[in-house]
Amino acid sequence: MKSSAVWNIKISMRLVCRHDKGGTWYVELARGKKRSLRTKDRTEAERRFKLLQREIAMGKLVVMERGTTKTLKEFRDEYVEWAENGGQTHATSRMNRMALDMLIDAAGGSTRLDRVSRRHLDTLVATWRKRGLSDRSIDTYTRHLKAALGKAADWEIIKENPLGQVKIPRRKPKVRPHIPPEEIERFLGGIEDLTWRRIVALYCATGRRRQELLYLESDMVDMKRRRYCVDRSKTDESEGWYPMTPAAFAAFEAMAPFPEGYLLPRMHPDTMSHRIKEHLVAAGYPRVSLHGLRVSFAARYLSAGGSLTVLQRMLGHADFGTTQDHYATLVPGYLEEEASRVSFAVDLQGLLRVVK
Repeated sequence: MKSSAVWNIKISMRLVCRHDKGGTWYVELARGKKRSLRTKDRTEAERRFKLLQREIAMGKLVVMERGTTKTLKEFRDEYVEWAENGGQTHATSRMNRMALDMLIDAAGGSTRLDRVSRRHLDTLVATWRKRGLSDRSIDTYTRHLKAALGKAADWEIIKENPLGQVKIPRRKPKVRPHIPPEEIERFLGGIEDLTWRRIVALYCATGRRRQELLYLESDMVDMKRRRYCVDRSKTDESEGWYPMTPAAFAAFEAMAPFPEGYLLPRMHPDTMSHRIKEHLVAAGYPRVSLHGLRVSFAARYLSAGGSLTVLQRMLGHADFGTTQDHYATLVPGYLEEEASRVSFAVDLQGLLRVVK
């Protein structure tokens, strides 16, 4: 004969009026779960609430907290649909989607979302290391996977992010491959297609991110005052007006007369990256990417005597620490040259005699 087990479950609950539901009263259970009392009358709601409490205390009503039945694959599809319809920027949604696809490959698309655990991440990290991914790449994928699963928690599909406690180490940034300052003119001059020479020159001369120029509209370029406006960027701090460098003015001038709408030809952001990459590879810079042109701009500016504080504003960094971490060691001897600005004309060796 099987013995029966009696569970004494303490349930946290409170009475709330949902004004977004026309004033209907609800019982709110633990973790935000709600149950309608099907009345808009406060007195009746209180009576039903007390009855519900009594039934729970007597064991006549058991409130079970059920896990989600949504699978990883189902969440992935739902997430991608939301992200690609304006929920996130293209770059962020692309990386988050890639991270989710890798998790599906490791855990299986039919795995229930609430069954995903730290063990799955550990398995995935081991796979990445076996494939030869660097620690920085692993950190990047982990960060995006953590963000994607965090959205499942935000949507209350799962109680909490299974990777919420994962700590991603802060590593000292490495200098991204770029074109040496003295080689930029040779690189640009070697691009035979004049249209692409102008496009690439514009990236080199402004230091802008991919989408900042790709979505730059012609009426946001003020040739008379030698400035242009970035109104679509990775961060809010990067949006606004920027002065043209002489090289940027020449690149903008070469594109005149400007077309209506966007300044650059319309294409997918990845297509822009691939086309510029082709020119970089052909010129002997296979490790440099489109973003490397932004670094090339910074190197050229610093090598000409520019300061990190001004560079922060020119690149649109929200935090000076970002500029310092990524670019302070970009130009050999830069910090040493800056340090040489401080000197004292004081005899500290006692070699000078004081004449009274």
